[in-house]
Amino acid sequence: LRVLYIFAGRPRKCDLHTSLLALSMKVGFTLTMKEVDLLRAAGDDVQDENSYWESLMKSVDQREWDVVIATPPCHTHSRARNSWQTSPGPRPLRSLDHPWGFPWLSGKNLRQCEVANICIERTFDAIARAHQAGAFHLVEHPEDLGTTLSGESPASLWQAPQLMDLQALTGACTWALYQCSLGAPSPRPTRLFSDLPAAKLEPFQGWPVFNKNRKYLGPLPTACGHVHDYKLLGRLADGFFRTSPTAAYLAEMCEWLAQLIVRSFFEGALEGGGKTTNAARPRKSSLKPAADQASRASSVARHTPEVQFAEATVPAPGNLSEAVDSEAEDQEVDKMSFSNQGPPITTFWDGKAAPFNDGFGLCSPGRMVMALALGKVKEQPFSGEKLESLRSQWCALLPDPAQAASVPEFQPFLLFALGQSLCKMGDPDWQVIADSPDSYASGVPVGVGIKMPRAKFVFRKKVKWRKYDDSEAIFDMKNYSSAHAVEDDLEKQFRSEELLGMMYPTSMAVARQDYPGSRLRVAAQGALRKPDGSYRALHDGTHGVRVNNEILMRDQLEFPGPREDAAAMEAARRVIPGVHFCLAADVRKAHRRVLRRKADWGLMACRSHEGSETIWVKRVGTFGIGSIAYWWGRLAAAAGRFVLRLCLNSFVFMSIFADDLKVVAGGADKWKVLLRVFMAWIMIGAPFAWEKFRGGLELDWIGYWLDYTRFELGVSERRTLWLCKWLEGAGGGQVVQMRRFAEGLGRLGFAARALVWLKPFLAPLYAWAAAVPEGTALKPPLLVQLTVAFLLDNLQNENRGRISCATPEVSKGELFRTDSKGADDCVVLGGWETNGAVDTMNARWFSLTLTREQVPFLFKEGKGSSWSSTSSELLASMVALQLFGPDPGRGARAAGEITCSAGTDNQANESL
Repeated sequence: LRVLYIFAGRPRKCDLHTSLLALSMKVGFTLTMKEVDLLRAAGDDVQDENSYWESLMKSVDQREWDVVIATPPCHTHSRARNSWQTSPGPRPLRSLDHPWGFPWLSGKNLRQCEVANICIERTFDAIARAHQAGAFHLVEHPEDLGTTLSGESPASLWQAPQLMDLQALTGACTWALYQCSLGAPSPRPTRLFSDLPAAKLEPFQGWPVFNKNRKYLGPLPTACGHVHDYKLLGRLADGFFRTSPTAAYLAEMCEWLAQLIVRSFFEGALEGGGKTTNAARPRKSSLKPAADQASRASSVARHTPEVQFAEATVPAPGNLSEAVDSEAEDQEVDKMSFSNQGPPITTFWDGKAAPFNDGFGLCSPGRMVMALALGKVKEQPFSGEKLESLRSQWCALLPDPAQAASVPEFQPFLLFALGQSLCKMGDPDWQVIADSPDSYASGVPVGVGIKMPRAKFVFRKKVKWRKYDDSEAIFDMKNYSSAHAVEDDLEKQFRSEELLGMMYPTSMAVARQDYPGSRLRVAAQGALRKPDGSYRALHDGTHGVRVNNEILMRDQLEFPGPREDAAAMEAARRVIPGVHFCLAADVRKAHRRVLRRKADWGLMACRSHEGSETIWVKRVGTFGIGSIAYWWGRLAAAAGRFVLRLCLNSFVFMSIFADDLKVVAGGADKWKVLLRVFMAWIMIGAPFAWEKFRGGLELDWIGYWLDYTRFELGVSERRTLWLCKWLEGAGGGQVVQMRRFAEGLGRLGFAARALVWLKPFLAPLYAWAAAVPEGTALKPPLLVQLTVAFLLDNLQNENRGRISCATPEVSKGELFRTDSKGADDCVVLGGWETNGAVDTMNARWFSLTLTREQVPFLFKEGKGSSWSSTSSELLASMVALQLFGPDPGRGARAAGEITCSAGTDNQANESL
């Protein structure tokens, strides 16, 4: 192993060289290491570009080193300098606005900054040349913690755009840590930057994140969790500043860095003191991705030294399924991270900011490909033997492997394994899976006669409830006419579900004995023909049996929609440029995969044949029972969070809407990420409808069209064609059936969730529909006809049927000032641009004279145009908005605030 260490500092008894040498003897490899620093030798002057530095880089170019380490001096970047006003010490030499040094520096301070700048430039040069030569690199420097308590913004190495470019070039990762977890007497938040394979498994990955005021949000937690007496401000007894000793690594830090390097080169090197031979060194050009490094990665994970971080400051949740009514407690839920780092994504859609919702709960971490995308996989593609082997390895990692490997009766999911895994991951809702009286493993309640649970860490509190029809209680209902003609088909379907354990037949007498009184309710069945010719049984849990009327849900189900898709696209475009691929899948009979508790089975009884004494009793959830959407959503959310956490730091967005799953991945490893996601779902036991897999660079998902090449979304082609056909039938002065009109209006409302420009034009349509009886047929009024024609014209325009997902430009400053002048024969509109506090001598301006012939609506006989000052001033503002407003480009979104506040002779425009 050949290591070049630049800016190594003074020789010490326990330094990185010592730690690597100790590992070389333990593991069995030969170490060659060169340490460079002026503090070691007068000749190690990296400032001399023409001689020493170039000779050093020549050795890198000639592939003499496997790893290049650079730890440039950080004394000119120290945050402690920003406390000079309250604690004696050196003053700051640079800031966020002046990262290379204040322009007024002179003398000693200027020289310090110049030397440090050269070291930083040498670091960038070393990284680039190491990568070109096939060597790995490692850089360390203090973390960028954003603004100080006094409001100052210190400079940081990590603010340099060159590092972003180098990351894109080398594929490096960056992560942070508290050095006190490695023996330091103070927290010493530190950031590292490396392309070593083992580095990708370190916690707290990602660049620093800040809020709008540049307050640090992560990835490091707010506090290290330790109590430290050592202070970094002031001087020591010997007169040196307290920050001086922190320039050198402690022994534990050196040992940790050494192990990070060795684990990247020698597979199994640290296992139980075992030896390894001097195998061929893994140059980056020869390193193979995930498949060949799986065993190495697992070895790295097993032998990473344990870093002791603070215990969670959130109290142990106990049984988090218990009902909690306190509004104050509900309001605190969003602040709890449960192993997630940073704040949740915020969407900006339809002029409103809202939290991102992927369907996996408030605590969600958040976030064979071609064959699947083309729908060519018709059955589970992974062999049973390999799948069982994977599940066995999974269960072996859990506290109770035997229980984890068992599958509860009547269910496909490995619920015990999922529950134990979520518990180890710190998930707040793990107990409901298999460790509570009414768990998914034992059966969840329908909700009749009990108070439904409150999962406050997964769902927001429900505050509105649907009102069900208040029908007479009849606990033995007759089937609907749609089911009478297909009774044999219904029974055939029931028989097939009996084989799956979803329901069972019994006699009415036995059913009444098993479920006495109101615990037995035989619901009416309807039948809906499916495209393949089979029939879907429709269970009416409301009329007569009144099951739904007696269920009171306390959690609000939320599903992802256009705003979440737009936010995901914007993140994909900004964070991981390049090609993004998406896959969509359906969970087969998803709502039928949730076991109900045995005491409630009688509440979901039905018949296939009218008048038959044979009763079919359902063991699992069914459409028509209101609580099943909640119970399936909660289970899917838990499974989704488990899968997302397995993805570690891969770029992936995963969303679920009922039983429709969508996964988007980007970056060089996107194909493996997609396979990992679906392999994890299969490992859990998710029964996919393989023939319904679809995907690509564009995707039709839940009725919306998502384009990951242009980062646009709209309504799917099929829905758009339906709407255009409906609009054609509703326009042109034709007689319209109000039932049909109401159906189309509902679909327009769905489309308006994506095409938000539709919303203002729906008002006259809703107003007319509300005023006309449902069963009538009549000709729409003129305003409705004009609106319908306008909507049809725009929906047929491709540019209007798609909306950009780019974050809208928001201007919070003043854009322009305008005024108007009314005369007898003309109107003069004028204004100038003020955006960015432009001086009036240099500002753009306009003056527009309009005649009576051009704007007759602004004139009156005998009054000229002076009477229309309100309208003309507003017209001037509209002209200025076109001239000086944001230029969002094709299909982009924009938002602006326009304040008409001065220069008017009335207050009409101010009230608009």
